[in-house]
Formats: sequence, structure tokens, C-alpha cells
Amino acid sequence: MNSKIFLVAGVIVLLIGVMSMFMGNSDTRVTLSGQFVSTKGCMGVIQGTLVEDYGNSTESMCDDAVKYEGKVVEVTGYVYNHKCEKGEECFGGPYMRNIESIEIIG
Repeated sequence: MNSKIFLVAGVIVLLIGVMSMFMGNSDTRVTLSGQFVSTKGCMGVIQGTLVEDYGNSTESMCDDAVKYEGKVVEVTGYVYNHKCEKGEECFGGPYMRNIESIEIIG
């Protein structure tokens, strides 16, 4: 009986942690892997997360977007929720910045 209580408590704590990661204002270090889909602004979307700055400049991001397009990549960076200003066109999911690494894995 006690093990069930600990299991339920552990699941609740885990869910609260995941929810706070996506609802909090601070950046959270995350590694994502999935298919890279480039945007018209040379950014990429992986697992519903907009990857903002994976190149050294806008030009290298555009070159890299072509290289990564449609490939399965693994990217490590910091996820945050962008607060959209009135009249600003915003992505509907979380954003990732300060990319530490991005590599093609498949």
C-alpha cells in the first residue's frame, strides 16, 4: 500500500516539475531530438519548439537550415515561453535559444 502512495506522489511531483518548466519564465536546459522543419526566417521547429539561434549569424543559420531540413537532429539549448506583444506575430509553442549543440542523428 505504501509503495502505491509513493508512486502516486512521485508522478504528481514529476507532473508539477514538467508543468513548471513550460509555464515558468526562466530558461530550462533541454535536449530535443526530432525532424527539423525550417521556417521562412531560417529558424527551425523540432517537436513543436522553435529553435532560434543555432548558427553564428543569420547567413549561417540559413545555410544550416538547408542542411538540417527534413533530417532527424538532436539539439541542446534553453527553452522558454515567449511573451507575445500586441500586434507581434508569434510562434504558438515554446522557443529555444542559446543553442549549445545541434547535430544530425538520422
